[in-house]
Amino acid sequence: KVSRNGDKLDVTMRPMNDFMSFSMFGANSPLHWDVALNQNIPTSLRLSLGANKSVLDLRDMKITNLTLETGASETDITLPAQGRIHADFDLGAASLTVTIPEGLSARIHASLGVADMNIDKVRFPRTGNYYQSPDYETAANAADININAGAASIKIR
Repeated sequence: KVSRNGDKLDVTMRPMNDFMSFSMFGANSPLHWDVALNQNIPTSLRLSLGANKSVLDLRDMKITNLTLETGASETDITLPAQGRIHADFDLGAASLTVTIPEGLSARIHASLGVADMNIDKVRFPRTGNYYQSPDYETAANAADININAGAASIKIR
């Protein structure tokens, strides 16, 4: 489903419906989606993924804002290598791996329930309530990351 409002384009993608996917492909057959976006257009991206396994490579994208909401899921995401990005991760019972490309500074704030977070503290030492690259404030390429998680396993590298 696609709708346009001025310079905003909303795209919603869903499987045909649960009945069709179970009857046509079998209950254990996963759906595989390969989605590509124009890497030259500054983009605000909101992903509501539910129960799934996702690999998201945004390294070459011009993402300005990223919102990722997942349920029982496993997500591996590589952030854009250039620009300044604001990223919000809202996780349920999930596994999340965030790759921060070399040359991208970051500030990471996490509100965690029963969650385990493994972070590269050499690149992102703790500074008050954040983990932050020493040059975050002045870096041309930086990510401001907020994580809200319940029962999750989080790895930031």
